[in-house]
Amino acid sequence: MSIDENALLPDPDRAVVAVEPPVAVLEAADPAAFDARSRVTVLPGDPKTGVKDTVIVRRDGVWHLWASCHPLADPDEADQMVTDYATSADGLEWTWHGTALSGRPGLWDARGVRIGAVRFDGDRVVAFYDGRVSAAENYEERTGPRRWSRASTGSVRAAGPPLAGGRPSVRKNFGSLTVDR
Repeated sequence: MSIDENALLPDPDRAVVAVEPPVAVLEAADPAAFDARSRVTVLPGDPKTGVKDTVIVRRDGVWHLWASCHPLADPDEADQMVTDYATSADGLEWTWHGTALSGRPGLWDARGVRIGAVRFDGDRVVAFYDGRVSAAENYEERTGPRRWSRASTGSVRAAGPPLAGGRPSVRKNFGSLTVDR
């Protein structure tokens, strides 16, 4: 069990943390009372798709989740990823709304994209994500912001190109950050 890229989630009635893999939830009255033996798997994935690297935001009583989804059928392709979007009333049962962000052929995020942070701004959603152009860049993802708008269905979809002209603004290399110029 790892809480590598996850955080304590905002809930006024309980302490909640998402852990992975698989994506599971721990609940307690206080974070000091978390017990790994009581975790509940909420996003197990399946033999065809791995689910990890979640970003979860609670807004207006609804939990919003963006998860990195990887194809598992061919081990040589498992580094590819898209970010899918789901919502939940309780943070335990999720309804998937499809792919929120996918790579763009021929660009710096062609092989895969993973959202790392999300902020709501009215009806817009701003997300920062990283991506890779090839399997060789699996541990050297590039990052950039993206804007989203809420569709009439309540789902959130990419609206327009990445900010900053589509160029990567930061490069992550084994956890260190260096600025691309």
